[in-house]
Amino acid sequence: MILELQWWQVLLAVVVAVIGAARLTRLITHDAFPPVVWFRMWWEDHTPESWHLLVHCPWCMGPWMFLVAIGTFFLTFLAPWLAYTWWIFYVWMAGSYLVSQYVHFDEGTGE
Repeated sequence: MILELQWWQVLLAVVVAVIGAARLTRLITHDAFPPVVWFRMWWEDHTPESWHLLVHCPWCMGPWMFLVAIGTFFLTFLAPWLAYTWWIFYVWMAGSYLVSQYVHFDEGTGE
């Protein structure tokens, strides 16, 4: 089943994918959430040293997270439930990132 998308739907999906991928990139490369810290340690134990930077560098991880976001978006054309799942997950990631950024800058620098 091939869906016909309007240009604004594609644009919205790209914007949501970019912001959602940014949140995932920050989650993997910077956040102290225990499962992600465990993943970073696991990655370093199971990959060559030259690959360790991937989970610490947003410039290295970002393109891969965007590729996953866009790649999974194209899978949504296979089944409607995949589309719902993609939109729920990436809107959640994008929204949480925007809310966190707003709160961070709303709090000020403390000076």
